[in-house]
Parts: sequence; structure tokens; C-alpha cells
Amino acid sequence: MKIQEKAIVQWKLDTAQNEKSIFRINIRNNFSSSNIFDAICSTFNHTQLTMKITIKKTIEETHELELPAYRKNICYYYKIVNEEQAVAICFAKGREAIAISYTSIALKCDDICTQEEFDSKFNQVLTILMEKASL
Repeated sequence: MKIQEKAIVQWKLDTAQNEKSIFRINIRNNFSSSNIFDAICSTFNHTQLTMKITIKKTIEETHELELPAYRKNICYYYKIVNEEQAVAICFAKGREAIAISYTSIALKCDDICTQEEFDSKFNQVLTILMEKASL
């Protein structure tokens, strides 16, 4: 590979991992870009390069859900009552609340709970809220 004195092409390829490469072209004075391109291409033709890519796929599924349905996560219990609304119970200490929420939020919870679990948590939070209201 011939390169004129006015340019230095440095190439380092970590062949053990084939993941990291450093490519630097130091151009001094006026150097033809086609000569640099030829030098780069000749280097690539002698080296097998690989790269890792990540492809994310989204899968859409339709499920039938019998209502009322119950879901939970680390701070909330939900009772899904229709396609748009769910009863949300926040049981985080000091942030207890009972509210109407969106079904879409409730459906993001992976954990399913029973009606008995929901009713028990509802009664606990309701008692706490009534105690706070009487202060």
C-alpha cells in the first residue's frame, strides 16, 4: 500500500473481538481524498469484519379478559371494571389512595391478583384513609 508523504493513515483493528476499531486519518497539506479512499478500501479487502446488531420486535396479541379482572404491582392493586376504567388502590406507606384509573395502566401490570386480595387491600387502605380524615 503506497501512501504519499503528505498523509499518514493509521489503522488498528482489534481482531480478537472484532467489535472495536480505531480509524484515524491525519491529513497534512493537500492530499487527494481518492488516495485516502483507495488506502481504506485496500485495508478492508484484506480484513474480514463483523458486527453485532440488536433487533427489537414487537408482538401484538389479542386476548379476551373476563371482567372484573384484577392486577397488581409493587405499589398498586387494580380492579379492571370496563375497557376504559379501573379502580386503583395505592398502598405505599404515606401515599395511600383509592382512585379511578385507566385500564391501559392496569394492564401493564404482569401480576394477577384475586378478588379476595383486592378486597382485603381495599379495606386496609380505606381504613387508613378514614383514620386520616378523622384527625
